[in-house]
Order: sequence, then C-alpha cells, then structure tokens
Amino acid sequence: MRHHVRLGILIALLAFLPAHLKAQAVSSIVSFGLANPSGGLGEFRNTGPVARAGVVLGHPRRVSQWRVEMEYARMTGREQSPSLASRDADITSLGLFGTITIGPRTPHWAPYFALGAGLQRLNTVGVRNPYGTTPGVRTGFGLTGRHHTRHVFLEVLVHANLTDHGAGDYAIGYFFPVVAGVRF
Repeated sequence: MRHHVRLGILIALLAFLPAHLKAQAVSSIVSFGLANPSGGLGEFRNTGPVARAGVVLGHPRRVSQWRVEMEYARMTGREQSPSLASRDADITSLGLFGTITIGPRTPHWAPYFALGAGLQRLNTVGVRNPYGTTPGVRTGFGLTGRHHTRHVFLEVLVHANLTDHGAGDYAIGYFFPVVAGVRF
C-alpha cells in the first residue's frame, strides 16, 4: 500500500509539469544555506547545513517556473539524553521536491512566492525511522535577479515534515531552509 501512495504522489507532482517541455528553457541550479529547525525539531536541535541541486523549467523572465530538486539538510542534536533519543539526536533529511515559483520577472531583482511538495527520508542517529519515506510540503518567498552574468536567488521557506519522526509523538516537525543559489 505504501508504494501505491508514493507512486500517486509522484504522479501528481509530474502532472503539474508543463506538457511541452521542448518549448521550455531548462537550467540547472545549486544552492547552499542553513536549515533552522523549529517546533518539535527545534526544541532539541541546532541549525545545520542545507544543500540543493536540481533543474528549473521555464525561462528566467517567465512569471511561473517549475523546479525539481534534491535536497540534503542536517540538524545536530543539542543534548544526547537516552530518554528522548529520537527528539534530541542528529537528524538528516534527504528528499526530492517539486516547487513552483511565481513572481514578476524583470531584468532587475524581483520577489517571488514558492510552493512545493515532495518525498523525503528522515534519518535520526541511533533511532530507526518506522515510517520510511514520507511526504513534505513547503512554502515561502525569495528574491531573484542577476549578478554579473548569472541568475542568482535568495530564498526562505518553511518546510513541514508530514511525520512525527524526530519531532515527538503526534507533532509535525518543520524547519526553515534559508539558501542562496545560482542558476546556470
């Protein structure tokens, strides 16, 4: 049953992609920054690194663009108490996300809105994740423009892990990825 749910989510993500990719500009992107845990994740964890790599579908001057990205985030535990091992141990998130960005496109700097979803694998040091791969959703804002000859962006998202793994019983863990990136 889990495989059917995963397949359904993947098909739903792909259904939103433009039907005629040959008319789209396709560019690669990379970004780096910080993952700031909050809620159940943030109570016992510190800020850690986040890195993304992916592709963008759509010309830089289009109002809407699609991104497909792999993301790695690591948040270190503050204390290592055995009684709350899953809540205060180091946690990593490895995921594949689809995101749409919408905003005015100009030759100068412009803000944009981002909305995305995907699948992720959360791993907590020393604790088995009973849920396996789980969905995650995100939304936020960014700023994009040109720096010399490259398109660059700054972005702040709120990312919700739709599982309580690493956050505590019945709590949804979330973190704020803050990144700077470049489009090639």
